[in-house]
Amino acid sequence: DPPNPSPRLISQTIVLDRPFDELRATHILMQWGQFLDHDVTLAPGLAATCVGCQKTDICLPIFVTSDDPVFGVGTFRNGSCIPFRRSVPACSNTPVGTFDPRQQINDLTSYIDGSMVYGSDPVTATSLRDTTGGGRLRVGFTLPGNSKPSLPLNDARTGFLAGDVRVNEQPALVTLHTIWMREHNRVAARLAALNPTWNDERLYQEARKIVGAEIQKITYSEFLPTIMGSDVFNLIGPYRGYDPRRDASVTNEFA
Repeated sequence: DPPNPSPRLISQTIVLDRPFDELRATHILMQWGQFLDHDVTLAPGLAATCVGCQKTDICLPIFVTSDDPVFGVGTFRNGSCIPFRRSVPACSNTPVGTFDPRQQINDLTSYIDGSMVYGSDPVTATSLRDTTGGGRLRVGFTLPGNSKPSLPLNDARTGFLAGDVRVNEQPALVTLHTIWMREHNRVAARLAALNPTWNDERLYQEARKIVGAEIQKITYSEFLPTIMGSDVFNLIGPYRGYDPRRDASVTNEFA
């Protein structure tokens, strides 16, 4: 509300749309960050739908100016606000009549375990598996002249299906999901050749274990040292094994 400026206007003013060459890194650095984020965090939104630009206890629309180049009058979205819906709240353990700051829940497993490839719940995981055996994941269509398959299509056939619902946010993210679906199937086929007595379930679980380890290795050996700098990253210290006393939950601020 006035006199406070819209968050959209602040971002337009501060974050300038100018080309900048980052000589140390390529686009895949950013893309791995988004892919990894979708492994560990998802705050589900409330089921209610925002109506227009009305402020409610569920929706807090972000107002835009009429000349906004993306959301303003005459653009594809042609609106006066950006819908902004609240996340599902976590249940509180405080006594009735007392109030704590509202907190959100994480809908995913907080471990780096490849859940964006396989899903974080049994229903999703089952829907992604190839039921013909071999421990493989489902695949989609194969383009003429290309032997490598795409991701499977979702039920509405409006996008691709993967372990995370945000797979279709942008093409580079779809690319990484496709690469790791193919990697799982490559590993599963290799394991099947080496262990002909293994059934579908064991092949799937062993391949998933290897793929999860690959994702962890890339994250801690390449991604994080690049983001943090080796000096800061080294402060983390070596991995000393799983400790059940450690709370591995993702913090609300990070999510």
